[in-house]
Amino acid sequence: MKTFSFLKKLDFSIFFSLFLLSLLSLLVLYSIGLSKNNFLNFKKQIVFFIFGFFLMLFLSLFDWEFLKEHFFFFLSVYFLSLFLILFLLFSGTKVRGAKIWFHLGPFFFDPSEILKISLIFIFASFFSKKHVELYDLKSIFLSILFLVLPAILLSLQPNLGAFLVIAFIWFSILLVSGIRKREFLILSLLAVFFLVFAWSKILLPYQKERIIAFLFPHLSDPLKINWSQRQAKIAIGSAGLLGKGIFEGAQKKLGFITDPETDFIFAVFAEEMGFLGVLSLFLIFSVLIFRILKISFSHPSNFVKLFGVGLASQIFVYFFLNISTNVGLSPVIGLPLPFISYGGSFLISNFFLLGIFLGMQRRKF
Repeated sequence: MKTFSFLKKLDFSIFFSLFLLSLLSLLVLYSIGLSKNNFLNFKKQIVFFIFGFFLMLFLSLFDWEFLKEHFFFFLSVYFLSLFLILFLLFSGTKVRGAKIWFHLGPFFFDPSEILKISLIFIFASFFSKKHVELYDLKSIFLSILFLVLPAILLSLQPNLGAFLVIAFIWFSILLVSGIRKREFLILSLLAVFFLVFAWSKILLPYQKERIIAFLFPHLSDPLKINWSQRQAKIAIGSAGLLGKGIFEGAQKKLGFITDPETDFIFAVFAEEMGFLGVLSLFLIFSVLIFRILKISFSHPSNFVKLFGVGLASQIFVYFFLNISTNVGLSPVIGLPLPFISYGGSFLISNFFLLGIFLGMQRRKF
């Protein structure tokens, strides 16, 4: 009876959305494994999902009200994650020119996932306490300080995508917290200045080439720059209403889609499932994000509201940027599709955040 009572309190929409996404992920990864005759990542993803679901359910059992009072604990986690990223810069192995992962036997671990978790807690706690003071630019600029060290270290990896996600989470929580037009205008001008500075001092040559190729495709060599994006667009454009059928994607079979299990898994999915499959995927993500936001805004705790906004904004920005990359609406950034792409660190960190959130939702503190 206690188990049944516990399951009844779980949010069905969120749980069922995650279940559907996990099935779709495994289906696409099996299809990719079939074309390569290698099912290792498919099997590992099953383990990640099982562990992730159990972790989420376990965390949802507890009352997390005390977390809003432990700002300095998450500040410690924040600095720990920065130390791990710094350690990677000196000792990590480069994969495609970037030092992003620790290699732990058959698994890889990305410390930026810990950074994102800590920042969602930090921003939710900071802005929930500074809510009245947001009309003071000092409070806003103080929150920006939490972005400075990540910006430096992630640019050295380089891991531009992770910083874009962190910046979007900060901005989303800031908007929901309340900000006047004057402060918004000042921040917009600072953002323009930062973009100019990033172009001249931070972005590496290959990153600039991707942006130029995106803005002026006729000036780039299709066999060198943005090859992956072009092949993804071909796969998506040829799918039609119903797709080419499960396991039957031509671009996937011929090996034209690079990183089919991670960055460009949406292209594989779209080619095989077609427009209706893509529409279903959009619907599932919409339900998941909408439900998180609805619970957040109906919760009496300002901390929980902002935490939920941070969680929803992270899922949304990954979803938006991954698909934008696949369909050619943004330069190639290198971000996974949440709950669909292969990867343990990203998947488990999302389940961790959802477990905390569901615990908050069940308690309604």
